[in-house]
Amino acid sequence: MKIFNIDNGWTIKLPENWKEEKDEVDGYHIYHSPDTDLTIRTPTFHFFRETENGWKMFAPIDVLSEIFDESIKNIELRDDVKAEERELI
Repeated sequence: MKIFNIDNGWTIKLPENWKEEKDEVDGYHIYHSPDTDLTIRTPTFHFFRETENGWKMFAPIDVLSEIFDESIKNIELRDDVKAEERELI
């Protein structure tokens, strides 16, 4: 597997033959493979926590990981397979 670095400390692990491009207009990271018609576009997200004094700061990576696990991984795909069960070719 190949690890690509996304902004703000995030990474995505994809098969070795996947390529990365960056959309110069929107700033999205775009991942694709020559062996499939699947394309992954990852916009840059900024997650903030509000502090007691009303200031906002970036949420730590462990909080973001927990949010991801509770939401994205549980998305049901068209054929009743959860996103985390789908194998990328």
